[in-house]
Amino acid sequence: MEQNGNPLWGYWRATKRRLRAILAIAAAAATISAAVSLSLPKIYSASAALYALETQSPLASTLGQLPLAQLGLAVPSRAAEYLVAILESETVMERVATSQRLGEDPRFVGKTDLTRHELLEALRDTTRVRTAGSKVTVTVDTRSPRLSADLANEYLRQLERSIYRFSRRKRGFLEAQLAEHKAALKGAQEALKAFQVRHQAVAQDAQATEAVKALAALESERLENEIALEQNATALKTAGGIDELVRLSEDKELLERKAQDLDGALAQQRTRLARMPAVLTQLGRLTWEVASRQAVVDLLQQSYENARIREREEEARYQVLDYAVPPEKPARPKILINTFIAGVLGTCVGVAWALVTFPLRLQAD
Repeated sequence: MEQNGNPLWGYWRATKRRLRAILAIAAAAATISAAVSLSLPKIYSASAALYALETQSPLASTLGQLPLAQLGLAVPSRAAEYLVAILESETVMERVATSQRLGEDPRFVGKTDLTRHELLEALRDTTRVRTAGSKVTVTVDTRSPRLSADLANEYLRQLERSIYRFSRRKRGFLEAQLAEHKAALKGAQEALKAFQVRHQAVAQDAQATEAVKALAALESERLENEIALEQNATALKTAGGIDELVRLSEDKELLERKAQDLDGALAQQRTRLARMPAVLTQLGRLTWEVASRQAVVDLLQQSYENARIREREEEARYQVLDYAVPPEKPARPKILINTFIAGVLGTCVGVAWALVTFPLRLQAD
């Protein structure tokens, strides 16, 4: 066949003649790969997963009913992307490193002293965050199975802390304010009761009643404005973007102007009460204080209940599916796979060598 211009038979004979050399090359490549794989440090991989519940807007629900949804073009939820952004943030990574004391852990840094930047880069290199629909998986690869699992679970703890931080802080603030104003209401009620018993003054005239109601309404509105200002200040400290920061700053200016207007109106109403007889004035002030304190307590109670509901809703949006457990076997290196691939590549190299040298032998002959 070689003489007829078809060298295929010659290539086959050349490959067959060098079969032992080809097998030797393949065996050498496989042996070298196995030796290198055995010398590499064992890497253990641990994963933790959570699920982000879908919360669609009315627009998304409407689009989901269109034929576009059947073509896979429905509006996707961004809950999982939000979780990924938090997990990959430098703030969360720094909290994980600090909580686990990675800078002092020889399982992570070995005998090397790393700077803060180098430590965070090393943690970033060992962490992988993946999404599959609404499922988010955090995978950590280190030389220690226990450390890999601890880091993956720590990511989940820091994620929960970041998600619920503002809602819990708001609930805590309202809870403290509610307890404070309940105590003030109780004191105002006791003072009014003692004054009525001492002066035998139970009822007010129509003018005093009207003045007290107006003053109570103004004072309640002023206290409500103060609470809104304090919540605005808390939100400004945790603002996440320029748009949110601008909106909160504008709200703060409006609340401050409203506070000035309310202070002026309160001053006028107190002047009006001061012109009334002493007993009626004092009775009016005490009644006003009880009424205003009661209004503030009712307002805070409603805000506190709403904050608790909001916190429960946020907690229900994200559910942990799996916590990380220390793996029993290393994820890398994969010795058998590496050896097999090296053997196949060695065989290909040997065959290529045999085919390349075949024309040279023909010329030599």
